Amino acid sequence: MTRLVFVDLDGTYVRANSFHRWLKYLAFSPETPLSPPGRAAVLLLGGLRAARVISHARLKAGVLAQVARRPEARQAAAATAYAQALASDIAAPVRNLVTQLRARGARTVLATAAPGNYAHAFAKAQGFDDCLATAATVGPGWHELLGPHKAEACLAYSAHLGIAAAETMAFTDHRDDLPLIAQSGLTIWCGPTDQLPAIQSASPSRVIGLAAAERVGVNGLLTPGAVA
Repeated sequence: MTRLVFVDLDGTYVRANSFHRWLKYLAFSPETPLSPPGRAAVLLLGGLRAARVISHARLKAGVLAQVARRPEARQAAAATAYAQALASDIAAPVRNLVTQLRARGARTVLATAAPGNYAHAFAKAQGFDDCLATAATVGPGWHELLGPHKAEACLAYSAHLGIAAAETMAFTDHRDDLPLIAQSGLTIWCGPTDQLPAIQSASPSRVIGLAAAERVGVNGLLTPGAVA
């Protein structure tokens, strides 16, 4: 029986790219925690990334460094405000299934490459039991929580709770999550339906589409062997 559910954020729990939206929030919103020079730095980093001068990871690290310079109280207030704004982009089918799974006793964890600055605030506001996200503090060994890094973090989280991989479920729309998909007992694919066959072929574990998950219902998702 599924005891632990990992849920991706961008494209899965919300329809938007939360990081790109966050960049606009930091640069232009009246509620931004950044000073005018900080806003200018974010715009410059975004321009360098658009021109492919820097990597996505370098963009994210640079933005996080700008935010980290601001008072913690200001950062926290901005994260809460942004989490509330992000809620307007929630994908209702995914939220409904996750809410039902939680009500049936499964522990739900937001697992995302998004920065912890706002991911933790969003997870708390949405009732998730926990959140795994890209570290807000950039230092030695810092990396985005995606691909193998996310899979390793989820596996370690499961092991800490004494939960086997076969008892976990994942919701995602990213091919980057194939390592997580491979180790999960069941994955709900929330991406384009035409990509589902390729994802199923690439994974040794069970993968079904979101529409099929809705048809089966939460009882079917929680019952061993109910999903072929």
